[in-house]
Amino acid sequence: MEYIIRISWDEESQSWMAFNDEIPIAFDADTIEELMKKVQNAAPEIIELNHLEKAKSFYYIAERREETVV
Repeated sequence: MEYIIRISWDEESQSWMAFNDEIPIAFDADTIEELMKKVQNAAPEIIELNHLEKAKSFYYIAERREETVV
């Protein structure tokens, strides 16, 4: 099973956020690298506890939107 982890920048908290509704997870971190480590470390246990199919891999989709106020 391949899980897609959505990563986005949260301007208010000034941190990166990771979400996946299937697993379910929600993490935050100062850097994308730190966030990916959190997912890699915690997601397999969460998957097992929720009796989900083991992950063969995690795919990350990241976005960061910049807003311009005129």
